[in-house]
Formats: sequence, C-alpha cells, structure tokens
Amino acid sequence: MKWIVITAVMACACSEAKPDYIVKIGESVLTEAMVDSALRNDVRGQTNARDLYIQQWIQTETLYQKARLAGADKDPRYQHQIALIQKELLVQTYVEGELDKSIQVTKQEIEEFYQQHSKEFEIPEDQVKTEYFFTREKQKAKNLEQQLIRMARIRVKDFVDMVTQAASDSDIIGATEFLPRDKFEEKIAKYLFAKNATDEIIGPIQNKDGYYTLWHVEEIRPKGTPRPLAQVEGEIEARLKAIKRKRKTEELVKKVKNEIPIDYNTPLVP
Repeated sequence: MKWIVITAVMACACSEAKPDYIVKIGESVLTEAMVDSALRNDVRGQTNARDLYIQQWIQTETLYQKARLAGADKDPRYQHQIALIQKELLVQTYVEGELDKSIQVTKQEIEEFYQQHSKEFEIPEDQVKTEYFFTREKQKAKNLEQQLIRMARIRVKDFVDMVTQAASDSDIIGATEFLPRDKFEEKIAKYLFAKNATDEIIGPIQNKDGYYTLWHVEEIRPKGTPRPLAQVEGEIEARLKAIKRKRKTEELVKKVKNEIPIDYNTPLVP
C-alpha cells in the first residue's frame, strides 16, 4: 500500500504543468509570448536578441520593484510626472478618436495631388528595368545571345522562356525593378543606359564575380520622368492625411475652446 501511495504522489507531481514563464520576479512574469511580441520579426529568432531583451526586462523589473518597496512611487515628483503623462495620453486618445471619424482621403484627391505636384515625383536620374541571365559558361551565353538577337522583337516572356530552357542549376535568372546607373557595374551600365538600348540584348559581358551576363532592357525612364501614380499613391495618401490632420486638429481645438469655460487672468495673459 505504501508503494502505491508513493507512486500516486509521484504521478501527480509528474503531471503538474510546467510553469509557463521564462523568469518570475515577485508577481511579475515574463513569457516566451511576451518576448515574441516585444521583438521585431527580423530579430525574433535570434538568441542574442532574446537574451538581451530578457536581461533588460529583469533589470527594469528588479529596479521597479525595489523602487516600489522604497516608496519612490509616493514621491511628489513622480506623481507630478504621472499626472502629466496621463493628461497627455488622455488628450491624445480623445483627439485621435475625433480625427479618425473625419479624416478620409479619396482616390480623386490622390490623383489631383499627383497632377498638381508632379514635379515632386520626377526621378532625379535615368533608370532602367531589365531581365538578366548569369552563367559561368561563356559559350552558352554566346549561343543564347545569337538566338535572341535573331528574334524580330524580344518580349519579356521570350527572354525568360529561352534562358530558362538553357539554364542549369548553377545559372542565375532574374529581373530588376527600375534602377539608377550606380546600381550596375559601369562596364555593364554603359550598354544598359545607351540611347537605343530598349528591347535590346546586351552581352555577354563578364561581371566582377566571373559570370557571363546577358541582359534584356525592358524599359528606360529618362531623368525627369514622373514616377507612376501606383508607386507614390501611399506616400501621397500619408501626406494628405497629415495635412488634413493638422487642419482638423486646429478646428477641434478652436471648437473645444468655445465649449469649455476659460477664465483668463487678464494682466498675466500676453
């Protein structure tokens, strides 16, 4: 019977759930979920970043609890700062709530702003959009070049299909968005940015990494070309919201001043 009792106790002990926290200080706990939510996505999986956050949390929490024990939360200076912070947070919450109801930006407003401020969205230098093929095999690059230049007109699909059929595992196929000259090696850029390079096949040119490169120039945007509306729509929307927010805030402050009694001590008011 004694063996059964001991076994039962051991079974109960083993079945107890493991505490769901990394560290506990007094009644405060830090969990894995709390660390995850505090860290950015790009560093969340890094052990060093997690360890640093945990150590900072421990430092802050121990000092906080010691300060409470020492009665620092009763200090008039602390109480004054808390009151100021509470006031600012309350004002911010109220203003944000009022503005969120009224600040909307329409598609038409974005388009009109784009037209009226087109100069602001002009690109400062020539840009080129390309497709490319990199290979260590010089002859393969030459053969592809000959096949491509025999075509009357190169389309995006033509270039991709042809180089994909010829590519091996070690070759590289890709495309760029519109990029300025300094994003390319100069010995390649001088051909990509040539006046009549659009729809042309450039190469093979050996790059600094030893690859024989082929390029298809899809389009060149000359300096001064406005960026497409689709690329700047988010930027314009944010700017219009900021403008409206400033105006609406001023209107709200004026309205509230008229609603809340203000007793000016005239000699002290400038």
